[in-house]
Amino acid sequence: TYTSFSAFQQSTGQSQHGIFANPQFRDAVHADFHLLPNSPAIDRGDPAFQPDTAEQDMDHEPRVLRNRVDIGADEYNPATGLEQLPPSPSVTFRLLPAYPNPFNSRVLIPIQFNTEQANSLHLSIVDSNGRLVYQVVRKLGGKQHFVFSWEGQSSDGRMLSSGVYFIVARIQRQKLVEPVVLLR
Repeated sequence: TYTSFSAFQQSTGQSQHGIFANPQFRDAVHADFHLLPNSPAIDRGDPAFQPDTAEQDMDHEPRVLRNRVDIGADEYNPATGLEQLPPSPSVTFRLLPAYPNPFNSRVLIPIQFNTEQANSLHLSIVDSNGRLVYQVVRKLGGKQHFVFSWEGQSSDGRMLSSGVYFIVARIQRQKLVEPVVLLR
């Protein structure tokens, strides 16, 4: 056993740039994992981290906005960090709890929505470092219910390692996030 987070870091060599503090999410209870302006996770990621040129955070914003990556799936952006886009009055949807969660081989994410004007659902999966690992667009075609199935693979078919991943669902201007835990 470890007597402190720093003892864990020293003994294992892991989480050298991690923090043991409240990350200051906007609303973790409702799966809103955006960082608040006073979050200790801002600019605290690995200083050697160099993102791929196309790498984005869970909001499809650049992975590094200042001179150091943030810890987690969100790269805090002072220009948009507190901005919450209101849903379109003609399009509403919700993510129901993913099951099973944690999962080993496949997780199902039920989505309910009306489709008066929406014609497509954009689904992204980001890892806990904010790297986009999977992305797909599904046509809605007048459906009221959709179940998204994910097998824990990246877009190119690689099996991903155990960890926390975030399902990001977007219809028009509305976005919802559901965390899932993959256990291999």
